[in-house]
Amino acid sequence: YIFVMEKKLKDLKKSTYEISLDFTADEYKKAEEKAFSTLAKDVEVQGFRKGQAPKELVEKKINKEYLNLLAFENLFNMGMKEVLDENKDIKFVGEPYAMDKKDGKDGAVSLTFKLDIYPEVKVLNKDWEKLTLDAIDGTATDKDIDDAMLNLQKNYAEYKDTEELTEKTVSRIAMKFLDEKGEELEKGFVYVGEPEFTAEKKEADFWKKTFVGKKKGETFEIVYKKTLNPVLQPKTEGLAVKKIAFELLDVKEVVLPEMNAENIKKYFGDKVEVKDEKELRNYIKTEIEKQKFDTELLKGVDGYLREVQKNSMEVAIPQTLVAQEYASRLKNLEQRFGGSENTKKYLESLGDEKRKAFEADIKQASEESLQKFFVLQKVCEHFKIDLNADNKAMEVEKQLYEKL
Repeated sequence: YIFVMEKKLKDLKKSTYEISLDFTADEYKKAEEKAFSTLAKDVEVQGFRKGQAPKELVEKKINKEYLNLLAFENLFNMGMKEVLDENKDIKFVGEPYAMDKKDGKDGAVSLTFKLDIYPEVKVLNKDWEKLTLDAIDGTATDKDIDDAMLNLQKNYAEYKDTEELTEKTVSRIAMKFLDEKGEELEKGFVYVGEPEFTAEKKEADFWKKTFVGKKKGETFEIVYKKTLNPVLQPKTEGLAVKKIAFELLDVKEVVLPEMNAENIKKYFGDKVEVKDEKELRNYIKTEIEKQKFDTELLKGVDGYLREVQKNSMEVAIPQTLVAQEYASRLKNLEQRFGGSENTKKYLESLGDEKRKAFEADIKQASEESLQKFFVLQKVCEHFKIDLNADNKAMEVEKQLYEKL
């Protein structure tokens, strides 16, 4: 047994404690003896059974650095056990870090390290108790329903060959980037359809003026400008492009289906909840209103929590929890990119400066997300809302909305 001569805990006020463990030379010697006994059990010396060789022979077999490391570990483990036993009111989290070992006078040893604690929200005032959430209007308009119906029809649309490009067609067009002599510098393809014709007015006017009315197989040219849409730019930089030559290769008419009973059954099967267009519109209306309510609810609660934190509460998130959240977000990023190698390649492609800024943004987002969570926890405690992971989706937000 090793008795820790002195233990010092210093609250750094950032959900972190600095802990110092001071040992006398005698205590360190005991730790070293314990470490030696542990290692000696596995040392083999010719002519002696394992663990039975004289100490002076065993010492020659044991690496001094490893012995010191194990002695240090013994001291640390005993010191940590006593710190935890004597401070059960402090909610320590994670593993110790920033470890520092210093040799004192006459063989004494001092160990200093940092250990994070579970964050506590500090309530600065009661102003937040007066805050409210605006009532949510999740009503679906006729335009919302029409747009959703149109998108649904587009998913099941038929594409029929036609001869003339219109605002209702989808077209594939070959491009050649030409120099001042008409020589080809680069070639490619562009697709023209609804997104181009419904863009901002100036952009849409360009597409309509340039392409509407052209016939399949027709060729035509325009003067090249660097201000043209990105899809009309060459991939190779520095080319002396003067004109773009187009050839209309394929034109398809988009035929939208009627959402009648027959097609609904055809597209969605016999078990679908709706049977005709009227029922389908009602179903879409209900779903839109759910989505609108949920979106506005999340937006409202997020704004509310930001306001609470800004003016009435503060919480310091320790680096242990930030690191865990950061690692979790990187894991999600890896899944999106199809693995750690692809993620690594992407980060390297950003360059050193942009990569560091990208990683800093993720760390900041991790910390802000945790701050919001602990503020929410404090708010739920006040309103007696059960902040439980097993609750239904957005149940906490809905209960908070009812309270406010």
